[in-house]
Amino acid sequence: MDFQLIVLWVHILAACTWIGGMISMTLVIVPVNRSIQDFVLRNKIIKNVAFRFKYLGWGSIIILILTGIFNSLHTINSLNDFIQTSYGKTLLLKTIFVLVMILLSVIHDFYLGPKIIQIENEKNRKDLTSMLTILSKSNLLIGLLILLLAVTLRYGGVM
Repeated sequence: MDFQLIVLWVHILAACTWIGGMISMTLVIVPVNRSIQDFVLRNKIIKNVAFRFKYLGWGSIIILILTGIFNSLHTINSLNDFIQTSYGKTLLLKTIFVLVMILLSVIHDFYLGPKIIQIENEKNRKDLTSMLTILSKSNLLIGLLILLLAVTLRYGGVM
């Protein structure tokens, strides 16, 4: 089996893990967790789930970055390809969205997420929960857009 094919497979597997995890967290786990009336139990569950997913998610992001760079080196021959070819323009747009997604993930996972666990005031907690919800859903939409751009690369890009 070709090494480049294995790297592409690992890249796709990491993308499935990352996107699948975001879908599960955003659309299933968090809404179900919010229905739990016991505040202490609800906080404990989401803290444990988020802690476990953080390692899986960030591991996937690291793998995506490394395999993405490897894959790009085999398709982009020069920096001019990023602005002169449809494939390169699409890859550049995908990369910009990846950077935005990583920034949103850093804010979510390392700033707002830990902060909400420490807040005991219900009003402040609701405000922060709303911010986290918007951030999570935005990040999921960006992730799905990245996935769409990745698929279009198979056909030479869209621009």
